Amino acid sequence: MADACNQCGAEIPRHVDRCIGCGCDVGFPNVRMASQAPEIEALDLRYQKAKRNAAQRGAEHRVSELEARLETSEAVMCKPWGILNTLLLRDSRLLQTFHQEVEAEGRLPESNEFDSARAGVDATFFPYYHAAIRFAALSIDGSGSTAYGGGCLVLKTMSIAARATVFEENTLTFVKRRQHPAGTPPPAGFTATWTSRAKLGIAKLTSRVNKDTSVTDFASLVLTQKGGTGEDDFLEVHIYGPIHRSAVGRVSGTLPKNPVDRLLVFQLQKDLKTAGVSVALT
Repeated sequence: MADACNQCGAEIPRHVDRCIGCGCDVGFPNVRMASQAPEIEALDLRYQKAKRNAAQRGAEHRVSELEARLETSEAVMCKPWGILNTLLLRDSRLLQTFHQEVEAEGRLPESNEFDSARAGVDATFFPYYHAAIRFAALSIDGSGSTAYGGGCLVLKTMSIAARATVFEENTLTFVKRRQHPAGTPPPAGFTATWTSRAKLGIAKLTSRVNKDTSVTDFASLVLTQKGGTGEDDFLEVHIYGPIHRSAVGRVSGTLPKNPVDRLLVFQLQKDLKTAGVSVALT
């Protein structure tokens, strides 16, 4: 059954954030979808099953420790340093999505499986609002999926919590691995609101944790770097709406090898320090 506006009673299309009848705020469409009863119930079933499994294997304490870390996890977005330099040093800039850049004729899709599949996959998960979704990875140590770029933006939780949802994994990986039909809604129980992200993490990761798992291994369980786009394993964060530099809490990443690019990054680090934003480089 479709949602109805609390103000005027008009039916709310699944892709809007404003009522088509009275114009009032009806919430972010990705969050509304993740907040539906079937999604919440299916996720809770997966979560409870994972907790029982942990108890049966004697790993309940370790899994509880992981859950506590997931409760304070952050969204990390990785991009090439040049893109981050433009975003972070200009107050008028917003981070555009792939679809916005293509539609504005600001970039060309590349000849690879990701850009070829993006339109279909994104429209499957975010029908008629996919151009508004920004992607990040869930992290418990501030690291990100550097296959997407050497610079990592650790986003302020207060800036994204109300408009973010979390999915089991990279959506393209999910579609390919499960041969999920384009245009068909994803199965319930694999999407969570931001406040339920720890439940989703436990549902996914408990089978990889045993009583001897070290707490120092938690970060690499939550985000496993394998060195290539589409190969890293992480819980994917979907953020509705623009990303401005005011949403960035801190910056981390790897220094580029090119001397010119290194100078750019060092200058960015200096400028951000003046602005009160820390930059940790490796």
